Amino acid sequence: MRSWLLTPCPTEAEFAAARGSGADVVVLDLTRAPVRERLGAKPRLVAKVGDAIEDDLDAVMPLTPWAILASCRSGADVQRLGGKLAVREARLGLVDGATRIVACVGDAKSLMNLPSFAGASPRLAALVLCANAPWPPLARALVALAAADADIAAIDGPSEADLFRQEAESARDQGFSGKIATNVEQVAIVNAVFGQN
Repeated sequence: MRSWLLTPCPTEAEFAAARGSGADVVVLDLTRAPVRERLGAKPRLVAKVGDAIEDDLDAVMPLTPWAILASCRSGADVQRLGGKLAVREARLGLVDGATRIVACVGDAKSLMNLPSFAGASPRLAALVLCANAPWPPLARALVALAAADADIAAIDGPSEADLFRQEAESARDQGFSGKIATNVEQVAIVNAVFGQN
């Protein structure tokens, strides 16, 4: 899973463009727009939830997302989210554990707690290094090591447009397996930088 396209999907045309973008994963940003319709089997659907996590989960779980992307400061946050997912899976008649967790780490506290993510939950599929500014190489190295220790993917978060290719190449060189894009042009860059899926 190299390319993760983050989109609020505000219109049907943009939603269709996201599905046809070549992205391996489409991330619906529930913090910016409501879910409008169901994605097919390809690409995988990941829902990004915000502070209104209960409402966001209630809205997206009937769509059977492959994973939920949420800010997590430690393995304990992953465990709590896993419990919320288990309750909703049971209510909806879904297989227990079918919904994965993609943990977004993006501040000093979460970086200091990286060792707690290993073994936190069998649902944990990836760590995403999220932030609005470029991370120093040490932060990337720590996330890559923590993901390797947990035997999960390390995904780099979005970058400014003028730094996007450089950040993607840096993430690849530091052991990340993919990157979050915010438009179709960036999806093509990620797919080229990270190679074949």
